[in-house]
This record gives sequence, structure tokens and C-alpha cells, in this order.
Amino acid sequence: MASLTIVGYFNWLYFEMSCGSADLSARIIFLAILPSVALGSALAVVWRFRSPTVAMLATSFLAAWIVMNFTDFTPVKPYVRFYAAIRPGITETDLLTLLNEQFPQPGRYAVPAYRRVGNQVFFNLDLTDGRYDAEVVSVDLQDNRVVAKAFQPD
Repeated sequence: MASLTIVGYFNWLYFEMSCGSADLSARIIFLAILPSVALGSALAVVWRFRSPTVAMLATSFLAAWIVMNFTDFTPVKPYVRFYAAIRPGITETDLLTLLNEQFPQPGRYAVPAYRRVGNQVFFNLDLTDGRYDAEVVSVDLQDNRVVAKAFQPD
């Protein structure tokens, strides 16, 4: 039960960081703590019961964890990085440059749809795919500079 609580907490924390509400230091701490807890638990089991199977599973978990953090399996990860890179005071041109850094063309994923309505700019992740069509980043502009941003996950 305690392990489920720990995993649930880390899932919540990871979601908070993905949406940009937690800073980079929290992300680094998270990326260090979760594998450490899992590896420490596995080492305790290996030490207590001398189980090579658990050692192999722990190694596989750690390898998968590393790969998952450095690979974009869906367009959501670069989209969240784009959102996190948006800072108050940058211009609309800088905003589009940030978008092109995360979604280069030609690239693995389509560039999010861009729409400007008055002093707001909207980016829809992928209007052609029902899994991602409701992911929206909205940016409020004043004098062509960013003053506020919002992320509405699917």
C-alpha cells in the first residue's frame, strides 16, 4: 500500500511539472528520487531474498525509465516543453520560434495549429487527431508581448 501511495504522489508531481506549474529543480529532484526509491526497494529485496529475477527487473525498470524521459513517444512532450518555454515579455515572433524549436519541419509530429484572435494567440496540438485535438495553449498579448499563458490539457 505504501508503494502505491509513493507512486501516486510521484505521478501527481510529474503531472504538475508537465503542465509547467513546477520548476526545473523540482523536475530534477523527481527524476532522481523515483528511480532511487524503486532501485532501493529492489536492492532490499535482492539482498534479503537473493533474487536475481528482482535484480533483472530493477535493471529493466531503470533502463525503461531513462529511455522514457529522453524520448518523445507522443507530440504532448514537445508541446509541454513549448508551453514551459513561454515567458512573459517575449514577442509573438519569439513565440513562433519556440514552437518551431519543438516542432521542426520536416519532423516527426505536425506543427500545432496557430490562431490569433484579438490579443490572444491559440495553439491547438493536433486538430486532425482526436487524441490531441483538445490540447490548447493560449497566450495573452499586450503590445505584441506575452503577458499571460494558460495550458488546457485534453
